[in-house]
Amino acid sequence: MVHLVAEEARKRNRKFGLLLVDLEGQYRFTIEHAEKMFSEYADCTEPYWICLPIALRNAVSVYEPKWICWDKDRKNDWIREIPRLGISDESFFPFFYKDMEFEEFVPLFGEWYSQGETTACLVGIRADESLNRFRT
Repeated sequence: MVHLVAEEARKRNRKFGLLLVDLEGQYRFTIEHAEKMFSEYADCTEPYWICLPIALRNAVSVYEPKWICWDKDRKNDWIREIPRLGISDESFFPFFYKDMEFEEFVPLFGEWYSQGETTACLVGIRADESLNRFRT
């Protein structure tokens, strides 16, 4: 999808916002692909690689029902360092507050980004499931 949007943006000499909400514990190949996309389309994108302390449901612990990705108070527990393009300044977005949930962040980002103008939002979802996942 990014390839198609970038192709059209280049034809129109326009830029589009490219949002990645990085939840810290992501697959290495996902991060490598994101780095490639952000680099390949740097000329036609406004990059927003979000590395903010967002609250996530924790399905692996009954003691901590949620965890905060990129929590600066628990930096020693981070899975990896913030990427070069990562936005980690909690004051960058006027609507953000620590422990905000992902489901709160995304629509507020859309409102902030659109600045009251009609704006399209295209969501990329992995459609090619692995055979092993299909078998389960």
